This record gives sequence, C-alpha cells and structure tokens, in this order.
Amino acid sequence: MLMNDSKRPIGSLPLPGPVLHSLRQAALLVGGIALAVAITAPGQADASPGHDTGGHAHAAHGDNDHAAHGGDDHAHGDDDHAAHGGDDHAHGDDDHAAHGGGDHAHGNDDNTHGDDGHAHGNGGHGWQAPQEWAERESPLEPDAEPLAYGQQVYQRYCSACHGPSGQGDGLAPASIYYDPSPTNLALHGAAHAAGEYAWHIKEGNSMSAMPRFQNKLDEEAIWSVVLYIRHELAGGQAADHQH
Repeated sequence: MLMNDSKRPIGSLPLPGPVLHSLRQAALLVGGIALAVAITAPGQADASPGHDTGGHAHAAHGDNDHAAHGGDDHAHGDDDHAAHGGDDHAHGDDDHAAHGGGDHAHGNDDNTHGDDGHAHGNGGHGWQAPQEWAERESPLEPDAEPLAYGQQVYQRYCSACHGPSGQGDGLAPASIYYDPSPTNLALHGAAHAAGEYAWHIKEGNSMSAMPRFQNKLDEEAIWSVVLYIRHELAGGQAADHQH
C-alpha cells in the first residue's frame, strides 16, 4: 500500500476539493466576462451607426419641415401679398376712380354754377334781355297777395346770394367768392323793367353765378318775385328809376 503511493508521480496528486471548486468558479467567471464583452461590443458598434442614421433621418425630417412648412409660410405670404395687397390696390383704385372722380365732377359742378352766375354780379348792369322781354309788362298788379307770395319766393330762392333785404350780402358761404358779387337789389332793383327781370330769372346768366330758374319756378312765382324786387326791395323806386 505504501509502495504504491510512493511510486505515483508528484504532478498527478489530486487537489483538495475546495481548491478545485474555487478554480472552476474563477474559470467560469472569466469565461462569462469574456463572453459578455464579446457580445456587448458588436452590439454597441452596431448601435452607434444606427443612432447616427436616426440622427440623419431626424436631420432629413428637419429639412422636410423647412421645405414644407417654410414653403407653406412663404407661399402664404405670397398669397397674402397677392390677394390682400391686390385688394388694397384695387380698392385704392376704386376709391380714386369713384370718390376722386365724384369730387372732380362736383368741382366741375361748382365751376358750372360759378359760370352761371358770373354775369349776374353786374346785377342789372351786365346783361341785356331781348327786346321783346324788355317791352313786356307784368301781368300782375303790385297788390298785397302777389307781393307776399313774391317775398316767399325771394327768401327761398334768392336771399342766399342777394341777402335777406336784397343788399347783396347773402349768407351762402360761396357768395363771397362770386366775381362779380351778387347785385344789390335794394339799390338797383328798379334798374330794369319787369319783363327784363322775368327773362333774367328764367334764363339765368352764364357770365355770373346767377342760375336759371325756368324749370324751378312757374310764371306766377316769377312775376310775383319780380314785383317784390321792384316794389319792395327797391323801396318803391320802380316808377322813378329809369334804365
């Protein structure tokens, strides 16, 4: 028994049980770590490119956003400029054509009105009625009723320029710019015959601001206001004043 044990090689001696168990655990631990490193490293290498790719994809998404959304904004801006701006421009043109034109036309009306009255400023002195009207007598007598009616007509149609009492000091703002100024009928009311005044009221005078009343006043109104001018405003001078 002893002889057999003495002949066994030294390297073949069995290791104690606890030592062998520890070595096996260490080997398994080292192998597990190596395996884990081998497995983890390729995964990390693959993950980085994948992440970068995702980043590129994100960048591409950003480009798309810029191209699409930014383009939409730009297009919207153009639409606003083309539509709204165009509307404003068109509206401005409309205003200029309609409103401006209206003012221009109104200005022409004023000029026309001014031309109509330019000769009346000379009152009874800057116009001349046709001979047939100069010889025509009033069909009305200077009685109370036609004189009262003539006063109403005068205050409504004539006083704005000639003044309430016929002194040429009317309250119409434009009357101060008339050249010649409205006639002082209180002073010159008897300067013309009844027929001359009747014609002048009918036809107006293109040389002054005196408009024509042919389409506004009938025969009775015209002859009544002529009586009022000659017999009331002129203070009864009609019989004494000779043209």
